[in-house]
Amino acid sequence: MRHFHRIARQFFYVLEGEATLEVEGVMHKVVGGSGIEIAPGQRHKFLNKSERDVCFLVISTPSTKGDREEVK
Repeated sequence: MRHFHRIARQFFYVLEGEATLEVEGVMHKVVGGSGIEIAPGQRHKFLNKSERDVCFLVISTPSTKGDREEVK
């Protein structure tokens, strides 16, 4: 589900496969060995549009606990 974080900044790093991150309505393909940063307040959604599994890391600072706002 599309959402944003008021305080937390996130970095998604794809280890294997290919992910698609929608950020503010723009689609970004993120392939193994690359990543994308999501700033606080940016509406985003993580998708796997490929046929393969995606193995990835997501690093958030500070924690996203209690900082997630769903977007309809």
